[in-house]
Amino acid sequence: MIHDTPQAVLDEFDREISGDDPDAMTRLFTSDGQLLFANNEPAIGHSAIRDYWAPIFTANITTDAWMDCPTVDVHGSQAYALCTYAETVRPRAGGPARRLHGRAVFFLRREVAAGWRISVALNSPSRPAEEVP
Repeated sequence: MIHDTPQAVLDEFDREISGDDPDAMTRLFTSDGQLLFANNEPAIGHSAIRDYWAPIFTANITTDAWMDCPTVDVHGSQAYALCTYAETVRPRAGGPARRLHGRAVFFLRREVAAGWRISVALNSPSRPAEEVP
């Protein structure tokens, strides 16, 4: 899918976080994309980004996810977005679910043949995870 605005790719990221398809999530990134998530090693490039998402989607079901990006600033073929998010992560094998809250920063780039994609994604928890029923 070609995204014609930065907001369109952010909206799809928000939808895909509750999915179970690491390939769909990976396609939202540029080929040299970087995933710099808290408490994890950097994932750089499609292969590493897919390898990051695959075990998460296999082990967990994400529900009640939302992301709000009140700041999306576009400068030609580059953009950045400042976002907040929350999600509930439930282990497929059972056990306690966790409600996560955080902040995310996305850098996006418009590519001629691919439209807007994420070039860098960073996140940070905004409070400790809460155990939920």
